[in-house]
Amino acid sequence: MFRSTEKKLWYIIAFAGIPYLFLLLMLKTIQTNMRPLFFLVAFVFIFDWIFIPFYFFQNRFTWWKKLITVGLNVVLSFVFIEFTGGAASVFYPGFYYLPVLIACVYGGLWESLATAILVIVLSIYGFEWQILYSGYYLAAHSLTLFLVAVVLGFVIGEEKKQRWENERMARKLKLAYEELSSSHSQLKAYTEIVEDMNDEMEHLAVTDDLTLLYNYRYFQNCLERMIRQKNTHPIALIMLDIDHFKKVNDGWGHLVGNKVLVRIAEIIRSLVRDNDVVVRYGGEEFAILLPNTGSKGAHMVAERIRETVAGEVFYELDGEELRGTVSQGITIFPEEAADPSVLISNADKAMYCAKKMGRNRVVLFKDIDDKQQSR
Repeated sequence: MFRSTEKKLWYIIAFAGIPYLFLLLMLKTIQTNMRPLFFLVAFVFIFDWIFIPFYFFQNRFTWWKKLITVGLNVVLSFVFIEFTGGAASVFYPGFYYLPVLIACVYGGLWESLATAILVIVLSIYGFEWQILYSGYYLAAHSLTLFLVAVVLGFVIGEEKKQRWENERMARKLKLAYEELSSSHSQLKAYTEIVEDMNDEMEHLAVTDDLTLLYNYRYFQNCLERMIRQKNTHPIALIMLDIDHFKKVNDGWGHLVGNKVLVRIAEIIRSLVRDNDVVVRYGGEEFAILLPNTGSKGAHMVAERIRETVAGEVFYELDGEELRGTVSQGITIFPEEAADPSVLISNADKAMYCAKKMGRNRVVLFKDIDDKQQSR
């Protein structure tokens, strides 16, 4: 509830209030005519040591709370001294330290200074006629009160100013941190959006719009990258062409022709491994790269594709079915070619050889004779 400096001063006041607590207990056992004094002491104790710190000032201090606290303490001081014998009271004039200390704890320099001046004026005005204390004695007490109020008020005021300044700076730093965090979050979000857009653009740049397979550009880069790795394991290249595809477009229309392309792409993708590369090479041609695969393994894959395509009904209208076949040529790196362009050329030659041999078949480049290779 309290700051460090206020805690220390509050402990001082609490310690100073112990005699009044004992006085309260003593008055409880004395004669009936002292009961008003008992209730007054009880009220002072409850007001200054319980009500003010634990209820009245639990929220932020305001000027009217300070005024009520200081003013009531001054009034209580005079009433208490009057009930205990006036200027002859054992508490006079030391009891006036109570409102000064209260003002120091809950106020600052100006509140403490005002309290000290008020106490001095009232003390001189109310008790200067008393002969128990000389004017010098009263002046000494008044000066002491004044110095205590000014010094403690200045210390408390500076401590509070520093605390408020620290709180103000903390609020500014918190606000700046929140703004910076918000800006950082926005920048991060924008960066993620840009990265996603770049990824999407890169994907679109290497993807065929119709079949969603990789395109020719990706095929070239991928093939060159595989060859540059100088891997000792073979790489099989299958070139695939749809037989009589022009007749499909002319007889069934381009929309049906597109459906045939999409379906064949799906068939190929379903019959190869995840690390194999399937490409729409161009038009009705497809290319398939099979890493770590020799001629025997590539021939088995090509045959599965050929059989599946041949058994597929791509479109049906008025009882008429659209079927199709594919011709495929296979070549192996580095056994039959070490250069990408030569490898593609060999696969093309094997594929066209399959077409010349009647279509709907698979031909290995190594199986065609020199006369066919030269064409």
